[in-house]
Amino acid sequence: MSWMEANGISIHFELAGEGPSVVLLHEMGGTLASWDGIFPALSAQFRTLRYDQRGSGLSEKVRQAITTELLVGDSRRCCR
Repeated sequence: MSWMEANGISIHFELAGEGPSVVLLHEMGGTLASWDGIFPALSAQFRTLRYDQRGSGLSEKVRQAITTELLVGDSRRCCR
Protein backbone atom coordinates (compact mmCIF):
# COMPACT_ATOMS: atom_id res chain seq x y z
CA MET A 1 0.00 0.00 0.00
CA SER A 2 1.09 3.54 -0.65
CA TRP A 3 0.73 7.12 0.48
CA MET A 4 -0.04 10.29 -1.46
CA GLU A 5 -0.70 13.95 -0.78
CA ALA A 6 -4.21 15.28 -1.51
CA ASN A 7 -5.53 18.71 -0.55
CA GLY A 8 -2.73 19.17 1.98
CA ILE A 9 -3.08 15.86 3.84
CA SER A 10 -1.57 12.37 3.57
CA ILE A 11 -3.87 9.69 2.15
CA HIS A 12 -3.29 5.95 2.53
CA PHE A 13 -4.31 3.99 -0.60
CA GLU A 14 -3.93 0.85 -2.68
CA LEU A 15 -4.13 0.76 -6.47
CA ALA A 16 -3.96 -2.48 -8.45
CA GLY A 17 -4.91 -3.99 -11.78
CA GLU A 18 -5.38 -2.71 -15.29
CA GLY A 19 -8.36 -1.83 -17.45
CA PRO A 20 -11.34 0.41 -16.76
CA SER A 21 -11.16 2.16 -13.39
CA VAL A 22 -13.17 1.27 -10.29
CA VAL A 23 -13.02 3.42 -7.13
CA LEU A 24 -14.10 1.85 -3.83
CA LEU A 25 -15.25 4.21 -1.06
CA HIS A 26 -15.70 2.77 2.42
CA GLU A 27 -18.59 3.43 4.77
CA MET A 28 -18.56 6.04 7.53
CA GLY A 29 -16.20 4.81 10.23
CA GLY A 30 -14.70 2.21 7.89
CA THR A 31 -11.33 1.86 6.18
CA LEU A 32 -9.99 0.55 2.91
CA ALA A 33 -9.94 -2.87 4.62
CA SER A 34 -13.74 -2.88 4.21
CA TRP A 35 -13.02 -4.02 0.64
CA ASP A 36 -10.64 -6.90 1.47
CA GLY A 37 -13.13 -9.51 0.30
CA ILE A 38 -13.67 -8.11 -3.20
CA PHE A 39 -10.55 -6.05 -3.97
CA PRO A 40 -8.47 -8.97 -5.34
CA ALA A 41 -11.25 -10.12 -7.70
CA LEU A 42 -11.93 -6.62 -8.99
CA SER A 43 -8.22 -5.96 -9.47
CA ALA A 44 -7.98 -9.00 -11.74
CA GLN A 45 -10.21 -7.25 -14.31
CA PHE A 46 -10.10 -3.55 -13.47
CA ARG A 47 -7.75 -0.78 -12.36
CA THR A 48 -9.04 -0.69 -8.80
CA LEU A 49 -8.44 2.01 -6.20
CA ARG A 50 -9.34 1.85 -2.54
CA TYR A 51 -8.23 4.36 0.05
CA ASP A 52 -8.76 5.51 3.61
CA GLN A 53 -10.81 8.67 3.28
CA ARG A 54 -9.55 11.72 5.15
CA GLY A 55 -9.84 11.25 8.90
CA SER A 56 -10.26 7.46 8.54
CA GLY A 57 -7.95 4.48 8.87
CA LEU A 58 -4.30 5.38 8.34
CA SER A 59 -5.02 8.59 6.41
CA GLU A 60 -4.23 11.83 8.16
CA LYS A 61 -6.65 13.00 10.83
CA VAL A 62 -7.93 16.52 10.29
CA ARG A 63 -9.32 19.25 12.52
CA GLN A 64 -11.58 20.91 10.00
CA ALA A 65 -15.01 20.37 8.55
CA ILE A 66 -15.01 17.54 6.00
CA THR A 67 -17.02 18.76 3.04
CA THR A 68 -18.22 16.97 -0.06
CA GLU A 69 -15.95 19.23 -2.09
CA LEU A 70 -12.89 18.09 -0.11
CA LEU A 71 -13.83 14.42 -0.47
CA VAL A 72 -14.36 14.80 -4.22
CA GLY A 73 -11.00 16.60 -4.50
CA ASP A 74 -9.27 13.80 -2.60
CA SER A 75 -10.85 11.19 -4.87
CA ARG A 76 -9.79 13.05 -8.01
CA ARG A 77 -6.22 13.27 -6.75
CA CYS A 78 -6.13 9.58 -5.82
CA CYS A 79 -7.42 8.51 -9.24
CA ARG A 80 -4.61 10.08 -11.25
